Amino acid sequence: MMGLHFLQNVFLTIHFYITFISKIISLKIQVSTRFLIYYETGIISIDLENSFINDEGIKVLHEVLSENSTLQRLGLNRNPMGNEGLKFLTDSLCDNSTLLQLELSENEFGNERLMEIAL
Repeated sequence: MMGLHFLQNVFLTIHFYITFISKIISLKIQVSTRFLIYYETGIISIDLENSFINDEGIKVLHEVLSENSTLQRLGLNRNPMGNEGLKFLTDSLCDNSTLLQLELSENEFGNERLMEIAL
């Protein structure tokens, strides 16, 4: 019985640290992206594949993509972005006239939602 309790505590500790680290990584990416896009650094391509960017991270991108005038390609493949994040992203594209290529494969939003946006 003592061994099971110990393993549960180990599992909970590992889960806590994984969650904590992924939130730090996500926050770091969000801050870096905000700086790169908002301050018009002249960067025309950003690849954020596998960067743990979820719907909250897309909200940050939404704020800055609306005002950016240099970014032409944004890679967001393989991120935990859902339907809400996709909505924020498409809203920001209405205000952005420079983004030419948007990569969104293997995210968590449904294909139906993506088809609505494509039409």
